[in-house]
Amino acid sequence: MKKNNILFLDRQEIDVVKYDICIGDATNSLPYASSFYLDALCEDWSALIIGDYEMVMPLPIRKKYGITYVYPPFFMQQLGIFSEKQIEAEIVHAFIKHIPQKIRFIQTNFNYANPIIEDGVQKTNLILRLDQPYEAIIKSYSKTLQRNLNKALQMTLTFEETDKKAAFISFYKKHTLSKTSVIKKKDIGKLSSLVDALFEKKIAKIFVVKSGSIWLSATLFLITNKRIINLLVANSDASKETNSSARLLDNVISLYADQKIIFDFEGSELPGVSRFYRSFGAEEQVYFQYTENKLPALFKWLKS
Repeated sequence: MKKNNILFLDRQEIDVVKYDICIGDATNSLPYASSFYLDALCEDWSALIIGDYEMVMPLPIRKKYGITYVYPPFFMQQLGIFSEKQIEAEIVHAFIKHIPQKIRFIQTNFNYANPIIEDGVQKTNLILRLDQPYEAIIKSYSKTLQRNLNKALQMTLTFEETDKKAAFISFYKKHTLSKTSVIKKKDIGKLSSLVDALFEKKIAKIFVVKSGSIWLSATLFLITNKRIINLLVANSDASKETNSSARLLDNVISLYADQKIIFDFEGSELPGVSRFYRSFGAEEQVYFQYTENKLPALFKWLKS
């Protein structure tokens, strides 16, 4: 494969059919890189492509003060290079080298199958392989988690799937987005588009744990034939005393146990959340973030 045969294509120049086939057939396939997902969340995006879509690397694009830059969108943990073939470090370097000079700032998350290069900052994702019976999986649960699940089972809580998208988005905004200042309004505005796109593709399910009619915990899972991604998570204040978030995850794990599929916790870098996910017996699957700032000194502050 010729590393210097890398093309940079704008969104309108991309053969979407070939692009999506490459993403779907890739050994490291992730739904974040699908064209519909990028279209739902990105104002614009381009891609670096080798040959006849043998390897692709999507690049979310924004402009600020006339400056073009690559950024990591919210609700999109990992992008990077995708292919059926093994991806070596020299390939990663080659792709980065072919990002056009007109792009003055680059910050992007490569995926778990892309070798970490010297300029990359390692990040940790946690996953749980579900290819064994539920009874075997729960043997790896921590004692604290098992105790909390037993407590939750003593309560009158209900676990169920719901198709109430609007109610979920409202619950997520109230209990998750309202507690962070990191996500900007223009990104929050894309949330409904993403949820609609996922349901249209039939790769999303919303599960809730409630007490009576009151929602305590709710999560939207992105579900493919390879991964169940813990994508949009929301917990009310009452969830702590009821252990409803643990109950929800445990119930979903039991539904998909004994299948060749990965439960992807989608995080976390936050110590408390990381400890909670690790209590399910999760293992690390690292990826890396790459940043390159080619801005004039006056604009070095530009981030997003």
